[in-house]
Amino acid sequence: MCMHIRIDIYKYFKTALLVAAVTVTASCKRENPYDAPVAEVDGVVLTKSKVYSAIPPAASSEDSALVADEYVRRWVYQQVVLRKSKLNLTDEEQDIEDAVAEYREALLVERFQQKVLKEKFKPNVTNEEIEKYYNSHKSFFTLNETLVKGLFVAVKKDVDGLKNFRKLITNMEDDKMAEIEDFVYHHALKYEMAFENWIPLASIKDYLPDNTIPNEAATLKSHKLAETSNDENVYFILITDCKMSGSDAPIEYVTDKISSILINKQKIEFIKNLKSQLYNDAMQQKLINYYEN
Repeated sequence: MCMHIRIDIYKYFKTALLVAAVTVTASCKRENPYDAPVAEVDGVVLTKSKVYSAIPPAASSEDSALVADEYVRRWVYQQVVLRKSKLNLTDEEQDIEDAVAEYREALLVERFQQKVLKEKFKPNVTNEEIEKYYNSHKSFFTLNETLVKGLFVAVKKDVDGLKNFRKLITNMEDDKMAEIEDFVYHHALKYEMAFENWIPLASIKDYLPDNTIPNEAATLKSHKLAETSNDENVYFILITDCKMSGSDAPIEYVTDKISSILINKQKIEFIKNLKSQLYNDAMQQKLINYYEN
């Protein structure tokens, strides 16, 4: 005699999720154990094989249980909503064949286009194109935050060589850069060394006591060394260049963004040309007919 056991999902997958209205049925005799039902909603059955297919091959036992439980939970909720939808929609409202067909066609076209892009599209954006786009669209690249170049260093107050380091960064002589870098790499608690790259001023202020640069306006304008401290640390801020919020973003700061825009435009043009080529090929093969009404 076959015995049917009803248990909830919490016990089945050993996790904290529980769907009270769902039952799990285990059968004592089945030809394929992977076809054993895991959950059922109003006669619609979810089998083990469907659940197992959603589990990554390399997942641990614990992760597998979590993935399985989440899959069952989502499936149950989907079925509950689907059941209610069928009960409350008219036959006309449930007639979605055309919409499904259109979606399937659009999905196939999209997948084909992505495949062709991956295999044949070779983006090529030159510095000249980036500069031209930047100069033509400067209003698109207005800064909403202040950018700076320079040096920020936080060190312990009692660190060895502090006095000499203060002297080095006050003068900032080129032949002393190796010595400055050596001190920073070995003694800094936190630092930003951005003499070539623009960084948001806010990212530096986040490191400072009270999020404040002493005499900020003067420090940004004068490009002189500013210093502040708390009970344990001393902070050095040297601004070598500055772009204020509201001004045009430096081209090097938005180069990656412009490059992405231009590559996307190239993709659009590539797909447009692909469609034209396919159309012309179809016309040559006499696959297209237009009928006069």
